[in-house]
Amino acid sequence: MLTGRRSLQERLRIYEEAIRLKERGFGYKRIAKILKEKYGSSPSPGMICNWVKGRHHPLGSCNKLVMGA
Repeated sequence: MLTGRRSLQERLRIYEEAIRLKERGFGYKRIAKILKEKYGSSPSPGMICNWVKGRHHPLGSCNKLVMGA
């Protein structure tokens, strides 16, 4: 599982890679295993599912800056 100690940039990198892997047809458990091998830890398959389905985002409740707003 990802800890709160990762930077926002690293969390976004892991999130984007998880989304790319899912688009390539990998299952949630396989994605979690790939991310663990690459980053030393990974979100659970359930969290990856929530990311892919748009239920959660790795930034959590952080405010997003919108250019021009």
